[in-house]
Amino acid sequence: MLFGFLLSWKSKVRDWSNNVTIGLVAFSAGVAIGYVDSRPSWDDTDITAGSLFICAFLLSLLKLRLAWLVGLAVGIPVIAFNILVHGRFGSIAALAVSGPGAAVGVVAGRMLDRDNALRAA
Repeated sequence: MLFGFLLSWKSKVRDWSNNVTIGLVAFSAGVAIGYVDSRPSWDDTDITAGSLFICAFLLSLLKLRLAWLVGLAVGIPVIAFNILVHGRFGSIAALAVSGPGAAVGVVAGRMLDRDNALRAA
């Protein structure tokens, strides 16, 4: 009985640490993208939007249940940098890019899981 409890506890701790890792990586990516986007010489909105979409897509593909957190963690630092540095709220569109990126990652992850299940059967 104790052994079963310890095994379930270990898997819960491992799952929690994976969730925290995905969240920290998503936030770090958002901070990096937000920093570059807030520089005065940076004027490539399409590259910023593509970076947000790809980061949210890849990270939500790794952990499907955390897609909502990934979308927020990638998009919010971009908004924060632009509000703090420039006083502009126009970068709220970052959530309109990172959110769908995370959603597409979930759809792709479910399709990959389904394909793997069909091949295994």
